[in-house]
Amino acid sequence: MLDEPARILNKAIARARRRGDIFNVALLLLWRGKCQTHRGDLRTAVADLREAIDLAVAHGMRVAWPYNIGFLAEALLEQGEADEAARVIDQGDFAEQLPLDQLLLVWFRLYRARLRIETGSPERGVEELFRVGETLRLIPFDNPSSLPWRSWAAEGLRLLDRDEEGRALAGEELALARRWGDPQAIGASLRVLGLVEGGKGGIELLREAVEVLAGSEARLEHARAIVDLGAALRRANQRAEARTQLREGVDLAGRLGAFGLAQRANQEVAATGARPRKLLQTGLDALTASERRVAQLAADGMGNKEIAQTLFVTIKTVEMHLSHAYRKLEIASRAQLDKPLLSPAPRSAPQA
Repeated sequence: MLDEPARILNKAIARARRRGDIFNVALLLLWRGKCQTHRGDLRTAVADLREAIDLAVAHGMRVAWPYNIGFLAEALLEQGEADEAARVIDQGDFAEQLPLDQLLLVWFRLYRARLRIETGSPERGVEELFRVGETLRLIPFDNPSSLPWRSWAAEGLRLLDRDEEGRALAGEELALARRWGDPQAIGASLRVLGLVEGGKGGIELLREAVEVLAGSEARLEHARAIVDLGAALRRANQRAEARTQLREGVDLAGRLGAFGLAQRANQEVAATGARPRKLLQTGLDALTASERRVAQLAADGMGNKEIAQTLFVTIKTVEMHLSHAYRKLEIASRAQLDKPLLSPAPRSAPQA
């Protein structure tokens, strides 16, 4: 469940802001950003994670620095901003070789490895993921819901034509995911196993992944499974169904702000001989960064004066941003803000 934690974090952040508790604001923003990434609200995730880093730097609070850097890099990578994600990883200033016995570093290493796999260095990425696996065996801690190192390594191994190793890792992670019972982890493992398996068997695994994730709150992973299924169908020359899946994937990825995934899906649409989709962004997509932040603080329970003090702007500026936000979200008052801001899927109008 991801929507309920987001609501709880919203309330906790509002209370911490009212108390002036900077440490807990930064920590809670960090975890809300992580939660929003998995829900598929990447715009909110990046805003939260950047603010958490800004607070950590400004006030010398580096206790969660590996999480700060790793989580922001993950969200940026999901947005299709690989270069910016790499810059953030470099900003972390971590050594290449990190100690295996420190769990605190695992999430940073996980996302650094994934970035390498997706930006042309799968060997280095897979090597680091294997080191993550060594750490988790030492702890021991092995929950694929939060640390899916096997499936990510399997994707890297697939790029290296080491399918047997990848199939074994993906199968092992699927068994663990079923034991934990988390639909997101089950669906993600099925998706990767389907990619490695290939052929008709792979398509069936991808169909199962889409079905499992459709009933979950892991909207980003659902979009990824839809796109991978569409691509597999296209490779199998099932073009009509491929187009249907891929167009759905483009629309969903665009609504979530996963523009890298949407672009990949559009490339697959074009490969079927159809015209790629375009997304006209409205709703949350239409908000500027400042409008989004002011609206979020209002939804968290802050009054205009508190928001102005928090953001070091005038009350008139706050009123202007809220007015614009209401218009773009098609609502009438701050009392209606919570629902559209919690929803990771603002309306968008696809064009053929």
